[in-house]
Amino acid sequence: MFGQRLKLARKKAGLSLRDLSAQLEGGGRVSAQALGKYERGEMMPSSRVLMALSKTLGVPLRYFMSPMGAELADVDFRKKAGSSVRDRARVEAAVLDHVERYLTIEEILGLESAIPFEPVNLSSVDGGEGLADRVREAWGLGGDPIPDMTELLEERGVKIFVIGLPGGVSGLTCLIKRSTNRLPVPVIVVNKDSNIERRRMSLAHELAHRVIDAKSSVDEEKAAMRFAGAFLMPAAHIKAIVMPRSD
Repeated sequence: MFGQRLKLARKKAGLSLRDLSAQLEGGGRVSAQALGKYERGEMMPSSRVLMALSKTLGVPLRYFMSPMGAELADVDFRKKAGSSVRDRARVEAAVLDHVERYLTIEEILGLESAIPFEPVNLSSVDGGEGLADRVREAWGLGGDPIPDMTELLEERGVKIFVIGLPGGVSGLTCLIKRSTNRLPVPVIVVNKDSNIERRRMSLAHELAHRVIDAKSSVDEEKAAMRFAGAFLMPAAHIKAIVMPRSD
């Protein structure tokens, strides 16, 4: 428990074991090797070192003693050229921290996440547009544009987090597996620095990666782009605007 918490806090801070060793305040000399042993559960720190870790990582002491209630699975990053392993680890840790608190509040309030749309196997890239229509129909959206993508997806059981992301990462999707006997929770993360239209497209695109079966024998990225465009602006709506009916 402690080791997992320490590793999560360190990654969220964007620190390597060596970095943390160098920055540790008030705990005396603690080597990177010793910190690694803490994380692996091979040894426990003294109370003085524990307080130093709390101060350096900016987390309360009780954080280290809280059981891990969730873990990330099926993580799929939208990476730009130059993204680093450390960037991705930092984002994963931040997302897990956000989600844990979110789900804890849901459990306290007795709320249950909705079950999202089941993934569908596609046989062609064009199938992305048809899948968008199917999801719209299943969710009772009609043919009009969607005013608020974040609200819609939250209502359908997808957790949305709009947070600051490192320059090399533009977004990600993942599943949160809970320690309790509950269904995994789908999560979509988008960059808070993107404008509203970019966020809408990112959310629709990431939704596509959640509803397209990864085993489909198609170019998933191209199919996801087709899905996103059709989901946000159905063909029937575009035709009605471009070619209004004459009475």
